[in-house]
Amino acid sequence: MAETIFCGLLTGEPVLLIGSHGTMKTSMASFIGGLFDKPVVIVEESVRSRSGLERFFEGLAGKINVNPESLMRNLVDGVNVEYEQRGETLNVRVEADVVKHPQTRKLGEPARKPIEVFSMQVNDQMDPEDILGYGMDHPALLGMKPPHTLKGGKLAGADYVVLDEIFGAPRLLSKLHHALNEKVVDTTVGSIETRPLTWVLCTNPFNQYYQTNIRVVNAATLDRYGFSARSLPPSAQEVLLMARRWRKLRLKKHAPVELIYEAR
Repeated sequence: MAETIFCGLLTGEPVLLIGSHGTMKTSMASFIGGLFDKPVVIVEESVRSRSGLERFFEGLAGKINVNPESLMRNLVDGVNVEYEQRGETLNVRVEADVVKHPQTRKLGEPARKPIEVFSMQVNDQMDPEDILGYGMDHPALLGMKPPHTLKGGKLAGADYVVLDEIFGAPRLLSKLHHALNEKVVDTTVGSIETRPLTWVLCTNPFNQYYQTNIRVVNAATLDRYGFSARSLPPSAQEVLLMARRWRKLRLKKHAPVELIYEAR
């Protein structure tokens, strides 16, 4: 399974893992995602008017060659924009991935941080927007902030995605098809560009003991994965031991994510 995940990283294609391993699949996938770090540049600005906000984004967007409206609405892949209003001042924080936007090097000295790993076991009781990311456009909530998306800590803002029990959440799966095909997550304020390093989606094997395994209605989903792997489960004791060890491991040094892009 580890080899399959690395194949997904090297090609950028989604991966499907099948197996009755308890926490093994997600623990392994999350551990692999935690091996890498990335260079980022952070730009901060404080404005007191909408015109000042627009001037800031027009200037910034021109330097990194992206659409200023998309940047202000937080729709650009590899960039996360956060707003905080204090009184009559609006503080803006823009964090840009230098690998995806090399022009940002001219904006400041890059710092390295672990890539954003989004890992979750999903079910159909969850609101898909809470997982994918959503738009904020209600005037009562915005104040001085422009309409924008919230993707920090969501799938749309992740560099690496791990979802478990994926076929147990058909509402999410239908929206996920669009993200896999079109590389965007639709919101009320626009479509978020979503291009993680890979998608690792997990499910249970084909038998009557699992209520969340693949069914005939999911057949159209299967052509969306570049790779898949199925393995027989080790003993329960071995699974728990491996999961504990993966969680306790501490890296002395991360591997640069640039290695993946160079290998591609």
